[in-house]
Amino acid sequence: MLKNSVKQLLKSFVVMFLGFAFSTNAFASIIVGNDSFSKSYSIGYWQYHSSLVGELKPGKKVAFLKFMVNDTDRVMISSYSGYRIEIFNSYHIRVSDSDNVDNPTTFSYAIANADSNYQTFYIKMTREKSIDSGYYSVSIGNRISKAYGKFDFIGEASNPGTPDYFANPNGANSSIISMDLTNNSTIPKKAIVKSIQTTGHLSNNLGGRTHHMSPASTNIWYEALEGKSTGRGYGISSSNKIEVAQVWNFRYNFKFKSSSTMRNVHASFYYEYDKTDQY
Repeated sequence: MLKNSVKQLLKSFVVMFLGFAFSTNAFASIIVGNDSFSKSYSIGYWQYHSSLVGELKPGKKVAFLKFMVNDTDRVMISSYSGYRIEIFNSYHIRVSDSDNVDNPTTFSYAIANADSNYQTFYIKMTREKSIDSGYYSVSIGNRISKAYGKFDFIGEASNPGTPDYFANPNGANSSIISMDLTNNSTIPKKAIVKSIQTTGHLSNNLGGRTHHMSPASTNIWYEALEGKSTGRGYGISSSNKIEVAQVWNFRYNFKFKSSSTMRNVHASFYYEYDKTDQY
């Protein structure tokens, strides 16, 4: 569903964009003559000039453009005009390409990842046939989207408490409850965790508790930054590359004598995903 909706949205935008450009002569001139690296049409910084249209005259098969990115930019260069897209770095070394197609209704894309400010990438558009004039569209957009989802753990966690704190200063861990998000259709493919917050209802809220979460992919217990009935952060960020769609385990730790239970445990995930992973 997500894959189809993203593709349809992109397709609708490009079709409307091309129709507007051609029917109203929205541009002073269609881009022409940019048939080599040295003649590349300069788009500038990609966010300010994200979409454009060019023309290849009869006998011409390639067109070149260049654009600038800043550090951490992760962009998708796409077209619905049936051209092959290749991306080159500032040394003219190819870093990404799309399938070679020759179908005006076919969507194609390539990617570029910045690793410094004011970095330049080149786009090479190639068509199979060069008999007649041909138009191409180029759109550049951010590949990374952010989203939120709240999910429920199954069951109730129970904690016996810590009868002798001096003998066990680390406290007691509760029983473990789990949730399986492996096949959850609401989570985009390869979505990774930016942060997590957990909440639950405690039977005996005396404080001194911390929340722990463990994803099956690492089997590491991450501890929340706050205790009581809410846990935030867990020290997990997008740099950990932990995917949302997997089995997650939960427990809580208590450092005092009283026994307790925690039910209605929820985990709120803030995550990001790459649009190109959805195709």
